Amino acid sequence: KEEAAAAAAALAHRFALELSNANAGVRDASRAGLRELSQLLGRSVCSLLMEHREAAVLPLLTGSLRLLPLVTQVATCEALTYCILEQPSGASPAPRLVPLDAPLLALLDQALALAEAPDDGPRDPREQAAAAPGGGSLANEPASLRGRMLGRHVRGV
Repeated sequence: KEEAAAAAAALAHRFALELSNANAGVRDASRAGLRELSQLLGRSVCSLLMEHREAAVLPLLTGSLRLLPLVTQVATCEALTYCILEQPSGASPAPRLVPLDAPLLALLDQALALAEAPDDGPRDPREQAAAAPGGGSLANEPASLRGRMLGRHVRGV
């Protein structure tokens, strides 16, 4: 029984770490794994994640979003959105998985600023090559037509 509990804790830890993976398929598999594990153990996803909050959730609130690649920005926002939605609603004396405090508000402010920032075209040399004539990019289109992945995600939350 102790081995099973240790294995479940290790799985929950791994799934929690992968919630912010840059690969969307890995994020989806992590959420599905947490959901299945919570059903098997008869616990909420939030209670599983709470045990790994220091290692997997709180680091998402530190640092600057704008310094991260776009896919990592999206992954961070999706992971935090998932954690926030998994929290029980209402006032509870228990600590929150994602506390509503200065780091979260700062991150949300950064995400909103990035979403509203004009897209002046690709910054990465590989993206610039793709944006060259015939590269199949919308880089020469007005920003209002292009949209940004992070902007769409933040507005959709």
